Amino acid sequence: MVEGEKGPLRRARERLGSLLGRDAKDEASGAAPVEGAAESRSEAETAAASSAPAGAVRSDSSEEASSEPPSSAGTVGTGQGAELFAVADLLEDQLDVRRALADSGSRPQSRLQLLDRLFASQLSGATMDVLRQVVAERWRSSLAMVIAIEERGAQALMSDSGSKLDDVEDELFRFGRTIERESRLSLALSDPGLPLERKDALIDRLLGDRVQPTTLQLVRRVVHHPRGRGVPRALEDLARLAADRRQRSIAEVTVARPLEGDQAERLRQAVSEAFDRQVELQVFVDPELLGGVVVRVGDEVVDGSIIRRLADARRRVVR
Repeated sequence: MVEGEKGPLRRARERLGSLLGRDAKDEASGAAPVEGAAESRSEAETAAASSAPAGAVRSDSSEEASSEPPSSAGTVGTGQGAELFAVADLLEDQLDVRRALADSGSRPQSRLQLLDRLFASQLSGATMDVLRQVVAERWRSSLAMVIAIEERGAQALMSDSGSKLDDVEDELFRFGRTIERESRLSLALSDPGLPLERKDALIDRLLGDRVQPTTLQLVRRVVHHPRGRGVPRALEDLARLAADRRQRSIAEVTVARPLEGDQAERLRQAVSEAFDRQVELQVFVDPELLGGVVVRVGDEVVDGSIIRRLADARRRVVR
């Protein structure tokens, strides 16, 4: 280990090793020293060195941090996805370390040197390349950086899904909508006081072997580590991430009655032409529409329902 480096930096390495199920290593164990590591500490490293004791975090008015170390139960399997998830979990716990890595007031090179000193000896080269790209960017908050790292981990899992990625996208989107509609389910999965074991049991009962393994893993990740987001929103974000990997947008279509025959394909082609991009339909049935269709692609909404037309007619009469 570089002389003078101890305390929070060493504990961060040990915590990462624990999340990965490995023994923490340091430069003294044979890892090549990082260029410039022997220089005086950068602003970023100084901030990290002032971290609270292991397992404790500090919060300010702009960002919340849990006083409890995050569970590593959401980390799945091995490989790049698991490594990126482990780093996200560590940074969720170590508030000052993540602030140091996301500090836009310090030189990018200083942040990259700190990143290498913390993780290079324990992570694969491909994972470190991803983390270097993330740390080199400017972030509005350190939590936004953590969410970006977790998204890279989700992308890595999705890459392993291969031809099943379309199923993963559909399952994530539909489960998110289910949680959104069922308030008791949403409260249960979002309740910080409910043990993770009970949440996992509930997820297994609802999904079990009826969804792709990647879907189940990602749902657990979101429930274990919402990162300040609601579970439905986080699942929808993951579904859109899957759609982006397939170079498609998601069109959420609500109709009054189920589509039959080739209606879904004709509607997909029409929506693709209307929005000038390839779309993947997520169709939901709402009899209260009476007729017509409502289409939402991102923030764009086209409401062609009879309810909307009746409301427009009613407004014109009132005028």
